[in-house]
Amino acid sequence: MSDHSPDTKTNRSAWPWGLFVGVLSAALVVGGTVGAAGALVNQLVGSFVSEQPSASDQAIQPGDPGSPTAVAPLECEGPCFGSVGVRDFMNDRTMFTDVGLDNRTVEWMTTSPFPVSELYARDLAVWDQWGGQIDDCFVAFTVGPYAPFVGHSDAADDDEIWYLIAHSDWEENSTAYQSLRLFDDTSAATRHMAEVAQSAATCAEQTTSLTRFPGNVSQLAALELPESVAAVGVVAESTPGRGWRVYSWDVQRGNAVARLQIYTDGTTTDQHVRAIAEKYAAELASISPER
Repeated sequence: MSDHSPDTKTNRSAWPWGLFVGVLSAALVVGGTVGAAGALVNQLVGSFVSEQPSASDQAIQPGDPGSPTAVAPLECEGPCFGSVGVRDFMNDRTMFTDVGLDNRTVEWMTTSPFPVSELYARDLAVWDQWGGQIDDCFVAFTVGPYAPFVGHSDAADDDEIWYLIAHSDWEENSTAYQSLRLFDDTSAATRHMAEVAQSAATCAEQTTSLTRFPGNVSQLAALELPESVAAVGVVAESTPGRGWRVYSWDVQRGNAVARLQIYTDGTTTDQHVRAIAEKYAAELASISPER
């Protein structure tokens, strides 16, 4: 991050397009990202290997993947949540304290949201430039809850994505990002979750021209969730080192889908990520619908 102090608000162009796609796509599409992008390039494609937790800490919890449909979905006449209440979806930063990701916090709530169609076009341009394969592996390439495969109808969608907040440790070995999309209604959000689950099941390995790209893709085991919340998780990984694991959890309630993405050198473990996602799901369940 370009500013290391807590509670820093930055402008639209300074969002550090996290994870593996955002580093270069931001430089291609959104101006003013040189500092943030440079830092993330070092993390994702550099050769530095940081001290790793023990091998047992690196295990991914086995189990069947989460259902894309909540046990008791929140249904409303129209959208349950609107843009007026977007700040309510910002995760409680205290949930990151136990895993050491509360040293640096940056909020983006002063920025304008980005159209889904714009983000899809940006990501697809980088995917094509890097020779990305296969189409369903696009689900592990995007930096928000949109377009889980190449050729998705989100290419012409007018929904918007809010980038809400980021947390990291002092060294930025691990960074968590949160984004939010408000669909037209619950059924549209549930359809997105089903498409994410399907693409995640199809993609076993994504390939690009980058030698250290996190290419091995796996579905994540189901979380313990409130009945009105659904969650689908994917992890992409390569050999241990900077940015060797990228976790993505799409968490849905009603027409709202939040994505929690964490890239890490291994200092944030699978157990840590699961704990964060489950705490956020509980927060999501406590938000009162607007209608």
